[in-house]
Amino acid sequence: MRSQYSPLVSITLFFLFQAILFHEAWGSLVQLWLKMDYAYSMGLLALALAIYSAFQKRDSIATSAHKPHAINLILLFGSALVLTLASYLNIQIGTQLMLVPILFFGISSISGVKAAAHFIIPLLYILFAIPVWDYLNPLLQELTTLVSTNIVEALEMPALINGNTINLPYGTLEIAGGCSGLRYFIVTLILVLYFSQQRPNSTRTVISMFFIAAGFSLIANWIRVVLLIVIAHQSNMESSLVADHEMFGWVVYVVTMMPCVWLLLRIERRALVQTEAKVEAEEQNTLPIEKAAHTNQTIRPGYLVTSIVAISIAPLLMGLAQYNQTQSYSKASFETQLAAPPSSWAITEAQTSIFQTGFTGAENENNFQLINTFSGTKLNVKILRYGSEHQGAELVNNNNRLASDSWKTSYTSANNFYQKATLTNQLHQKLAVIWYYRISNTRTTNELKAKLAQLTSVFADAPPKALVAISARCSASCDKEFSELDKLLSTYEPY
Repeated sequence: MRSQYSPLVSITLFFLFQAILFHEAWGSLVQLWLKMDYAYSMGLLALALAIYSAFQKRDSIATSAHKPHAINLILLFGSALVLTLASYLNIQIGTQLMLVPILFFGISSISGVKAAAHFIIPLLYILFAIPVWDYLNPLLQELTTLVSTNIVEALEMPALINGNTINLPYGTLEIAGGCSGLRYFIVTLILVLYFSQQRPNSTRTVISMFFIAAGFSLIANWIRVVLLIVIAHQSNMESSLVADHEMFGWVVYVVTMMPCVWLLLRIERRALVQTEAKVEAEEQNTLPIEKAAHTNQTIRPGYLVTSIVAISIAPLLMGLAQYNQTQSYSKASFETQLAAPPSSWAITEAQTSIFQTGFTGAENENNFQLINTFSGTKLNVKILRYGSEHQGAELVNNNNRLASDSWKTSYTSANNFYQKATLTNQLHQKLAVIWYYRISNTRTTNELKAKLAQLTSVFADAPPKALVAISARCSASCDKEFSELDKLLSTYEPY
């Protein structure tokens, strides 16, 4: 007779295994949740509520388990593959987001979709604590700026408003990204989800609760910002709240949410009365049916084993490919040589660079000088080579900048594989720059194309990965220098 196990035991073992296998993704979330002054500081609470919610549903999970369908296993493998690729490309938000479908399809691969459906609410808690909500921050910031500046104007306060900056007689206030109210918005989502699950509310009622509570959380933040502006004005910018208003914000939030709680309770009571009346009417019109006794189901351990194998294949293959590539990089020479230029140009290796980039983590940097033997034009070619990459030390990263902070960068047109930029520093020196990414045989300035090129070269031995920037000191407009660069690059690719 084949051995059988409780689905709860198998689900717990699967959760522990995937937490170990994808520890980098979970670790990045925990680090985020431990930042007490950040929008996702309620992440640990969300995780605790997720576990508690799943524990509350343990009986329903045990009785609803059934033989899983093979499609769940395929979807589980696909989710693990996407997470693995996102990890290789250092797309952290991608790895974090894919934890949710991995958990859902893992549970459905072990105990079936009906049992997995009981985990939708616990998984929503985790989803609310993943930083995908950061994409709402600019919109929330604009809304806060719009509302607060209009209220300031309505109060006829002596202030000069320029975008999200408010100039008062005794100082300046900025409605920065941290003033968007994203933290209060996320906290509200988590708390309303918990509130809505304490009683048998309909989906329609729960959705109504979310919209109402989210609206109140935005109003709370707007009140907070307006009050701080008024306090700053009345105190001539001397109030301690101008610099430190963390606790003040939470006090305003709690006070504002009190009428929201009262309203949610009324909506809930009204919905429950209507539901009870509907159920009572249906019971009067139907004959009583004896309910079958629910028994705890058991499942085969093979379902757990196949689920573990499904999420392990992609990381294992990627790990082997990365190991081979790392070994290849360790043996590879990072001495960089430029391609032979047209006959009218000569190459010399430059000891110094015209400008420093804002890229980090490169294996090495090489600078060359191209000199036109006829016109005397001098071009600087900067190449930053990358080997094995990790988070924060990668060729394609949102935090990388073409030039360091000492230069102001103005991007202009881009063609099939390079982009133009004008750099200006405080000494009024000006540079015309053309740059692109080089990954294997791909040259592009598009981050997505560059990431995809890295993906296609994962099984290649030490593929070239580099930033290439060609620059020239220029006159007032840089038109002449860009024309010279365009002419050269129309027939020549230095690297």
